[in-house]
Amino acid sequence: MFEFDTLSVRLALEIINDPTHMTTYSLPERLFIYLPLVHSEELIYTTKGANLMNDLALEVTQRDLRRRYAANARAAKTHQQVIELFGRYPHRNNLLGRESTAEEEKYLETARNGFVKSVQIIKPPPPSAESEPIINTNEISCSTHPLLKILVLHGFHQNSNSLKRSAKKLFKGLNDIATFYYANAPLSYDPIGDVKEQLLAAFGDGNMPETGYQRQWWNASKDSKIYHHLDVSLHYIDKLFKSEGPFDGVLGFAQGASLGGILCGLQPFGNVSFNFAILISGFASRADCHEQLMQPNSIKNVSSLHIYGVNDVLINNDRTLKLAAAFENPLIVSHPGGHFTPNTWPNKTIKQFLLEQQTYLSNKKDVTNHDDITHQFQSLNTFEEKLEATVLFHQKQLSNLPATERKQKKISAIPIGLSKSIDQLNIENIIDNIDNYLLDDIVLLIWCPRTTFQNVEP
Repeated sequence: MFEFDTLSVRLALEIINDPTHMTTYSLPERLFIYLPLVHSEELIYTTKGANLMNDLALEVTQRDLRRRYAANARAAKTHQQVIELFGRYPHRNNLLGRESTAEEEKYLETARNGFVKSVQIIKPPPPSAESEPIINTNEISCSTHPLLKILVLHGFHQNSNSLKRSAKKLFKGLNDIATFYYANAPLSYDPIGDVKEQLLAAFGDGNMPETGYQRQWWNASKDSKIYHHLDVSLHYIDKLFKSEGPFDGVLGFAQGASLGGILCGLQPFGNVSFNFAILISGFASRADCHEQLMQPNSIKNVSSLHIYGVNDVLINNDRTLKLAAAFENPLIVSHPGGHFTPNTWPNKTIKQFLLEQQTYLSNKKDVTNHDDITHQFQSLNTFEEKLEATVLFHQKQLSNLPATERKQKKISAIPIGLSKSIDQLNIENIIDNIDNYLLDDIVLLIWCPRTTFQNVEP
């Protein structure tokens, strides 16, 4: 297992001894290069590896990454201390046929470092007289309904991974009733104005902290009356609904929750259409173009759960309540935490809300009466209008399917907006009396059964 250690150390030293390696290789690549030194049983190399790891961690300005590199540096220092103490790695003794000393045995029994357990021989458990029955955990579920599919919208300065990681307790507790797609805002955060001046004063022009990993859904003007580049985010969301959807609902935090509120008011548009929203620490849009959208009770036909922390000092509770007031029959819940304290979020309430949505959507009856559908869209005149209505209705049908079946199951498209009621039993009459039917209707009837709605049309 360790036969190539000497070779890897030699190659690493060849790279490290060239001072240009610090600019030639990226941070992750340099981490990989230093590892053979850290894992060596020669103290001179282990010490050098630990020092290089520490220097590497000091170069990282991105906060989340800095924690990871600092953890690697601490682990390298622990490796160095083990070599200083024993002159070798005791946890390798079994694999290398070496006999452990009494001190090493004691160390192996008490050590809590993960690398100590990495090469230990796993002993099978002793056979028992009565074996316990095997339980298939896949059969255990709190709901028999199809899984919901939810789009997650992170907050300002966050990204999809940071929210997923910070709120993992919530998402893990919901994985038996929902699947989640974590959207990443298309706009990177670029500090401007007073914020940029403060950062320059603190760090200097050449040492500005990395902000590229931070994202935003829009950049508000100083008076918050204009949301710059929101159109880019709306276009991105529309494309997500087309490529990854349909989604049953959205879950947003902070700026992502505000975006969720905007989407609720604007939908349906393009490919965007959903049934419910969970908005945490959200706020009503203050952009001039959304003034009518944020009026009390203006957002209808969307079930909504609004959550705020009573100690939130970033988003005033009144702003969250104003967003809730824009919805018809909103459910409002508070928690004792602050702005971003996922450990105090009311997870049980969130799960109960989703269970209710799951039951409602599962029991929702499909519209199957073709005459009623035709009557609903009888004002459609052009072929483009009829085709758009047909596609939209078909997407609605798909949204009622379990998420796992939506891309596999083929559903026949129902032509919407025909000038005359069509009965499949007398389809031959259309051919015999084609002059009595609009050409648009004929094209739509031909188009519906051949398209899969999944593959690109030739």
